[in-house]
Amino acid sequence: MSSRSLLAAVVLAASSFLLACSSGGAAAPDGGAGRVTVMVPSADAGDDAANEADVGPPLTTVLSDDFQTWLGANGYAADDFASVGAGGSFGGRAAAGDPVAKIPIVFVHGNSDAAIGRSPTDFTGWDAPRRYFLAHGWTDAALYGTTWGPADAAKANDQTHDHAYLTRLRRFFSAVQQYVGAPKIVVVAHSMGTTLARKAIEGGSGEDAEGSYALGAPLTSIVDTFVGIAGANLGLTGCYVQPDPPACSKIYGFWPGGDANAGPATVLARMNATPHFEATHVFSLCSSDDEVLGLGGIVWGRDTCSIPGEDANARDDSLRHVPLKDQSGPIVEKLITTHAP
Repeated sequence: MSSRSLLAAVVLAASSFLLACSSGGAAAPDGGAGRVTVMVPSADAGDDAANEADVGPPLTTVLSDDFQTWLGANGYAADDFASVGAGGSFGGRAAAGDPVAKIPIVFVHGNSDAAIGRSPTDFTGWDAPRRYFLAHGWTDAALYGTTWGPADAAKANDQTHDHAYLTRLRRFFSAVQQYVGAPKIVVVAHSMGTTLARKAIEGGSGEDAEGSYALGAPLTSIVDTFVGIAGANLGLTGCYVQPDPPACSKIYGFWPGGDANAGPATVLARMNATPHFEATHVFSLCSSDDEVLGLGGIVWGRDTCSIPGEDANARDDSLRHVPLKDQSGPIVEKLITTHAP
């Protein structure tokens, strides 16, 4: 495989890109002060049967008419959340006033992926976690997602922490919280979606290929729980193979730093300097077998999937990058409802 092909494969899966860590049995060593690392047992045969039973009617692939009407009436018409090409969006009440019994969850996909699955193996979207939550008390009125990027594997190397993507996610987070009328939402992100969602919540200033930008005030106050799955918070080691593509930018990409003291790309370093801004409760879900993060997920001796200042790091070291997301329903539900792995 050529260096360009290898980087494309790495950054591609890095598009889903932030898988965080779990496996079965005893607790793993704590990598940071105040943080708990828990090994999550893999599903047994009984769990597999239950998950199979979760596969029900076809999933919705559009925002509900009620949500679209609300968006148009409340200043979000120009965002055009419903028109995202093949990537799709989902969520919303079937009718105005329908109750929302569970805390709303907003899902953020990774690089080259989309809100709606397009492949049973690589670009699975949030189909499997949605089916899990729909089978466990949530409804379409409490589950939301929108496609933020081109959903095109051929463009994986071009994806960065772009101002347009960040603004889209910020406005979608705010729209869902206002529409549902909930005090707070949950954000669950995978791969590149992890650091995009973190920056969208952090707000403030930044820089992309077009120059400097200002996002506005932090959204921390509206996020109860943040779960980052397989994210590259300290950068992506695959960027050493070919550091030239925009995705590996030292400013707005996933450059992991030239040595242990250099730090990752500017956008990552700035976020990591302010621990625990993402939500009231912050967790990561990781795997040392994540082929996208590579090298056991270790960047200069530290776990790139772990979020600085997080409350706990859950792991399933038996799963790879995409399966970690697709099978995350049970542990994510536990993190949301108990605020512990």
